[in-house]
Amino acid sequence: MPLLWVDAICINQTSISERSHQVNLMRDIYQRSQETSVWLGSSLKSDRIDPDINPGAADTDAFRLIRHFWADRHCHDLSCFEKRMFKRLIYDESADFTAIWNSFEAFTTHSWWTRLWTVQEVVLPRKVIFYCGASKITMREVVAARQIIILHSTSCCRAAFDLLPKAKVRQIGYFFFRLDVIRSCLQPRLLNSLEIPRPVDFDTILRRFNNRVCKDPRDKIYGLLGLVRDVTETRILSDYSLAPFDVYIEAMRRILEISEGQLRTLTGLGLSSEAHNLGLLPSWTRNFALHHADWLNEKELHRLSSQVLYRACGSRRSNDYRLSRIDGRFLRLQGICVGRLQRILSNPECDPAVAPEVVRTLHHWAGQCRGQEDSGGSVSTEPFWRTVTANASVSKSKAMTKSEDGHKKGRGQIAQQYRDRDYLSFLSTNDSWELLPEKDLYYLCKHGKHHLNEPNDRTSTDFSQFIFPISVAISGRCMFKSTTGDLGLCYPEAREGDEIWVLYGSNVPFLLRRLSDASAKVPVHRFVSECFYDGVMYGEALGNPFYSRSDVILR
Repeated sequence: MPLLWVDAICINQTSISERSHQVNLMRDIYQRSQETSVWLGSSLKSDRIDPDINPGAADTDAFRLIRHFWADRHCHDLSCFEKRMFKRLIYDESADFTAIWNSFEAFTTHSWWTRLWTVQEVVLPRKVIFYCGASKITMREVVAARQIIILHSTSCCRAAFDLLPKAKVRQIGYFFFRLDVIRSCLQPRLLNSLEIPRPVDFDTILRRFNNRVCKDPRDKIYGLLGLVRDVTETRILSDYSLAPFDVYIEAMRRILEISEGQLRTLTGLGLSSEAHNLGLLPSWTRNFALHHADWLNEKELHRLSSQVLYRACGSRRSNDYRLSRIDGRFLRLQGICVGRLQRILSNPECDPAVAPEVVRTLHHWAGQCRGQEDSGGSVSTEPFWRTVTANASVSKSKAMTKSEDGHKKGRGQIAQQYRDRDYLSFLSTNDSWELLPEKDLYYLCKHGKHHLNEPNDRTSTDFSQFIFPISVAISGRCMFKSTTGDLGLCYPEAREGDEIWVLYGSNVPFLLRRLSDASAKVPVHRFVSECFYDGVMYGEALGNPFYSRSDVILR
């Protein structure tokens, strides 16, 4: 007879000692299980359609859309597509497809995907099966369907996918993003390929799942310990007798100790909060309890993965980092102060996750930079574009070609390069957008609003590819100008007067706020955040005779 283990029943949640002990065993329990069953309820919302209006809809398989692609069937075979004269494909949503889509949407937006403790349920077991009423599907099938959809959408079914409403495309894309985050930690036996996931360090795991919800803030750490491949790596054991902030400080301390002199854990969201303002957390400790908007968290993970392309400190590591022996709340590092914030440009009220509103932000910033030029300042075009694209080099050349009908078409080219690596090369051929990459700030300031009238559904795929790295670079950040006139990107928590530091052990520069007076032998600072600062991203500061190394204390 099979043994069924249910954590909510098998653990005495009121006993601190039992909770602490059992949570440390969760990894072994899930890994040794033969199968994990995920119960999503007796039905999804689309199953409750009036059968008189839509006969048979109430019997819709909750996973029918996923199963459609898992069987390697085409997108244009769905009931929402039909072929007209000359094999012209049109999108015409039927009641049947509405029911199928509602079931898919209900599955992909189910609260199960938002809870932190469900991560171990899907990552560690040998087999995972989702149940909804009489319907069921395995995690292996879901992962395989994702791979097939991506393959079809870029080849045989591209025309059909281009006809899908953008809201549905975004829903599919966001679910794939969530699935990819999980997939990066999956055991190899759950993947339908020969691909072996690279080991994921604890800092990356904490950030990938920081938006998951849990009742106890300590579980932001304890609920993910089971995902670490090498348990000895963290040497953190769950202890519910500790206060949440003490758990966070210990987690950051351990991550710094095992990072081999790298300071990547000091980047990203969660390092400026009310808890930091009240002194409950050291400024260098992440407040893991914070919840960030899903779109911002997605952009943050993209930024995290791209940091390996920078080398602000060259190859130097922070082998000399030290925590104070008093209470572990002071962090001593070494680095170079390379500048100071003079002005932080204001942000428009818009969502930079949406392509047209990215242009609105660029238009807004260009106007402020032009205002500085008009008042005697100087902001040239290339530094502006390098900054908003996270260090892109904008080509000045313009190739003029003639089409068959004799009309001239301009092609603006923007190539984003990180050192010797061509990260993005885009040729804009869309007439409504092609002026943006190479026109000066005056043109963008004066005519940028023209590009805001393009409806979302008509935004070209090519332009979306161009705008994506800009969206990643600027989402949740502001543009600033330093006292030397150089541009950069910072988080909203930054203030004018904050110092820009290249700390040994980090690929990106940081903003620090001085707390001690100028006479202090070792200055004391509050850690603010990482930043992008044009001109120092590849170790330029290390060879500059005007800069000198110094110790710095963060508290």
